[in-house]
Amino acid sequence: MNNAATSTADRSATAADAARGPFIAVIGNPNTGKSTLFNALTGLTQKTANYPGVTVERHTGSVELGGRAVTLVDLPGAYSLAAQSPDEMVAIDVLLGHVESMPIPQAILAVADATNLRRNLFLITQLAELDLPIVLAVNMTDLAEKKGIRIDYDLLGRELGVTVVPIVANAGTGLETVKQRLANALNETPPARPILLPTVHDAARDLCQKTVDAGLHLTEYEVERALIDAQGSADRRFEYTAGETLYEELQLIRSRLSAGSSLAAMEAKARYDLIGTVLHDVESREPPPTSFADRLDRMTNQPVIGLILFVLVMATVFQAVFSWATPLMDLIDSASVWLGNLVSSLLPPGAIASLLVDGVIAGVGSVVIFLPQILILFAFIIFLEDSGYMP
Repeated sequence: MNNAATSTADRSATAADAARGPFIAVIGNPNTGKSTLFNALTGLTQKTANYPGVTVERHTGSVELGGRAVTLVDLPGAYSLAAQSPDEMVAIDVLLGHVESMPIPQAILAVADATNLRRNLFLITQLAELDLPIVLAVNMTDLAEKKGIRIDYDLLGRELGVTVVPIVANAGTGLETVKQRLANALNETPPARPILLPTVHDAARDLCQKTVDAGLHLTEYEVERALIDAQGSADRRFEYTAGETLYEELQLIRSRLSAGSSLAAMEAKARYDLIGTVLHDVESREPPPTSFADRLDRMTNQPVIGLILFVLVMATVFQAVFSWATPLMDLIDSASVWLGNLVSSLLPPGAIASLLVDGVIAGVGSVVIFLPQILILFAFIIFLEDSGYMP
């Protein structure tokens, strides 16, 4: 199929998805279980195509929410909305409604890793500024509990202004609750967006008004991201859309606000300060229960006890190799002598009898007699390695 045909097919698939009804964007950091959750929600209704103009795959699926069919779009994994890779640019384009035949999503299903909320919440706080209802599915809660991480999910939702649902995607835990919250989100008005950098926000609002006066269609959010993400995708889009005059004004505003630093660094600091405050309130970390293996490990690593244990282990191995193997070695030796005598009694004296008795039987016996020692030694080595005592 040629590129034109492929592009036409992709646009048709996109248009069909948009016409089906409301759609929800699924987004999260890589390796958070986002696609696992998407697969669990959509089942066998998935379709795969390419986004128009790029080779990034678009995964869509249908799920019934509140008695109506809703399309889910599984966006590529992203760490932030400051797009650097083609995958991240596609994710942002979908969220902002810049993909052909796809409107702005009615809601967002964000997925985060419960064991690493600090990193994941950077993207979530950016998504909260899109003025869209957000359902945050906090995945891998079982692993977090095993690590002693305790999270107040209700308080987390209140502080971020999103709906939080704890889940274990690969086990199917919490999926029905996710569906209920998504159905509610389609009819909700998102809370007021947080303003982390008021001066940047005010400057973006004023500049956005100038773009509106010029007949352009740029939102305050897009202008603010263009100010912050110098030489990023938002910056390039603003330059292409707004023209030279407005872009020069944007650069002047950025230079004035950065004050010797960069707005991106200022944003990162403000977000991580916010995340730190939120996590201080909602997350506690307790040392996981000490297992017998942990206690044994600490004991064996003590200088005195560890040295004594090492001597005992080596003495046991030595005793086993040279004493426990003796009965088996004697048995093999006796069997070798018995077999030699048997062959000697059956064959007449001569070269053949001597070859078999003194050569083959005696030679093989002299090797096999060490087999008990070798087996016992390797059995101890395997045990010590599997127990973790010997690396």
